[in-house]
Amino acid sequence: MSRVDLVLLEGFRMSPYPKIEAVGMVQDRRLLEFDDPSVLAVTGEIAIAALVPLLPIDDVVVLADFVLRHACAAGTNVYACMRY
Repeated sequence: MSRVDLVLLEGFRMSPYPKIEAVGMVQDRRLLEFDDPSVLAVTGEIAIAALVPLLPIDDVVVLADFVLRHACAAGTNVYACMRY
């Protein structure tokens, strides 16, 4: 298997990995970000009150920039970090 610089996971909300919490159109549960310090941001189609940055789910550039900034700040050796 080749070495990778960045892995994006979906469905590991109970893991200790840094994460962006996705919120659906109907928010019927307490946000993880209130109890989980590994939630770095929240994204969704509706405006919600969050303690972390709220990112627009339909703006791929904003989402990618946020992910890369945090990966680069954590010392990930991603080629794209050269511009951050």
